[in-house]
Amino acid sequence: MKRRTPVIGAVASLALAGGFGAPVLAKPLGPAITKVSIKMIVPNTVSTQGAYTMEVAMTGAGFASFDLYERTANISKKFARIQSGHNGNSTTVLLQPDSDGQITFYAVPYNGTDGTGTKGANSPYSPSFYPYAVPSDYWDSPSSDATTISSHKYFSGSALETSDLGDYAYPDTCDDYNDGFIIGTGPEGGIGQVQLWNGSAYVNVPDGTIDFYSARVSGFSIEFKYGTGIATDNLFKVVETGPGGGGGNDMWFTGIAVASACK
Repeated sequence: MKRRTPVIGAVASLALAGGFGAPVLAKPLGPAITKVSIKMIVPNTVSTQGAYTMEVAMTGAGFASFDLYERTANISKKFARIQSGHNGNSTTVLLQPDSDGQITFYAVPYNGTDGTGTKGANSPYSPSFYPYAVPSDYWDSPSSDATTISSHKYFSGSALETSDLGDYAYPDTCDDYNDGFIIGTGPEGGIGQVQLWNGSAYVNVPDGTIDFYSARVSGFSIEFKYGTGIATDNLFKVVETGPGGGGGNDMWFTGIAVASACK
């Protein structure tokens, strides 16, 4: 095989002499956001109207801040900028389930803080989802002592209550990106463990312990979340596993907050 070194040397000599000009360097890549994710926040609180906050998280490289755009189908078919020059790689957004309809996000990155420096291209869209906060009748239980109780201190005005060790309740969910359990707490509250059906058995969910005890009755807390980034109809149940701080074994389920693919 004939060596090509002399040819390379000749080209190099011409380049040094200015025959070909300066070598062309690769253009540096600008800031980029390659994925926008939605994440339920725990602990969290839902309002009496069902509003709650959601984390919107960005994945990418070379960005220090971003503008966030949102499309709320019940308001407009167009995207509107809702945050400008937000620093970091995540933010929170207040969702209004009854008024927003289907929601989609995208972001525009900057390599400087506060929306300064080089502006990158638009990110891909987040999953399009419906935010819901539904009442306690989306919970059920086969326990013989399970009952529905009413109180203005509970989201939607009621709670499904179980009272004994080993009792369990399960939510009626759909194809959801995120599921959040809205619970009540009180002096007789116990400890519950969230379990998930894996196709052959219910198994404990990591970080799935729920403490239903508090000195005073309340019922607007989102105390458990689950999400995988893919809309899935998961089968959950919450099992009473032991007494709470006051020695009681009660559990109260006041609703479900979800980011759902189901309309």
